[in-house]
Amino acid sequence: MKAYYDYAKLQTMQQDMSGGVMGNASPTAPTQAQIEAQKVLVDADFEALLKAHPEDTTADLLVAQSLRTKMASQPLAEQPKTRDRLIGLYDTAFKTTEDIPTRFVLAGLYHDKQDYKSAYAQYAMVIKLLHEDPSYDLTTRQKELDTRNQLLAGLNGLPAASVPEAASASADQVVKIAELKLRIAEDQAKQKEEQAKQLEQQKLKAAADAAAKLKSKPAATPGQPAAPASSGPVSGPAKSGASVPASTSGSVGAPIAPGAAGSQAPGPKK
Repeated sequence: MKAYYDYAKLQTMQQDMSGGVMGNASPTAPTQAQIEAQKVLVDADFEALLKAHPEDTTADLLVAQSLRTKMASQPLAEQPKTRDRLIGLYDTAFKTTEDIPTRFVLAGLYHDKQDYKSAYAQYAMVIKLLHEDPSYDLTTRQKELDTRNQLLAGLNGLPAASVPEAASASADQVVKIAELKLRIAEDQAKQKEEQAKQLEQQKLKAAADAAAKLKSKPAATPGQPAAPASSGPVSGPAKSGASVPASTSGSVGAPIAPGAAGSQAPGPKK
């Protein structure tokens, strides 16, 4: 659909512009004016899409997101109309989807409208969702703790005269938060203990590897160099008095035995 194509194009333009801000500017990076023009086009696309397909939850939430941004800069006199439109969009979206952060947004809109009963209904739904999807480890418990703290703040902000049941729900959250903090502390202690065990195992393995490497090296005899490598048998030293055979190849410097042919011992002088 054209609306989603234009939305994807807007995201690409924003990424290209962000790269320019970070010093990685592209020659084709869009200007702020071009991005604003693309936003106007996207808003118009999704408004038209919602008229044709009011059951499109994604379009519903994207229009709501755009309206929330616009409402923040609207004059106070215009905000109630935008708020009512947002409430209608979120109520429609929740027929086919569920999301705790968006429930808090809707509760805040009802609170601003002073429709405290409807705001409490959103908090009650968050409590139900937490019960249906309990936390099970350190990460999920920390996330639940943040949610319950936000829940407690919202419940405490409801007037007791308008929503008397909020008091008991608030007290229940105090208990749940205390229990969560204890579980989180236990999880953190276990995590720390496990990390210490892993570190100790790594140290032991490193020591064992070093010992095995040292053991595999041949031990050298102190004061004695290693024997040189040879390609053939090595003869022992010649015995004293043993004759060395003369070379038969006529090599220069070969020893000549006494009495050999062609040589005489000098006679006595007369």
